[in-house]
Amino acid sequence: MRSLRLLLLLALPTALSAQQRAITFDDLLSLPVVSDAQLSPDGHWVAYTVTTASLKDNRATARVWLASAATGETRQVTQGPGSDRSPRWAPDGKSLAFLSSREGGAQIWLLALAGGDDGERAERHRRVRDQVVHDRPPAERGAGAEPDQQEARV
Repeated sequence: MRSLRLLLLLALPTALSAQQRAITFDDLLSLPVVSDAQLSPDGHWVAYTVTTASLKDNRATARVWLASAATGETRQVTQGPGSDRSPRWAPDGKSLAFLSSREGGAQIWLLALAGGDDGERAERHRRVRDQVVHDRPPAERGAGAEPDQQEARV
């Protein structure tokens, strides 16, 4: 019995070292990258981006996810063609604006969090940098109005 224990103790490090290996390029690509975490205005949710790479397709795809700050429970809230990134909360916390390439170039989309997984497209902008997403129609905003608490600059 003693010799069996001794044999097992001697064989254990060999068995463990046989299972270890250096990380490979494929291993690195298989790791999802989490980025751009945004806390909701009420502090209950975190919106973030998870990017996965595919060597076969020669591309990376990003999706927007939500996590409960209280429980840590997560759920993917975007899908489909293209990539979705840069989630930003509306001031009331009821919707998310994000950039998506689902219809070609990057466009701003809005996601209502009450239901559904794809949001209505916001005003289409060819150039989304420094554009304003308005929560109110132009007639209610007034000409040349700057964003207020109900609007977000993306």
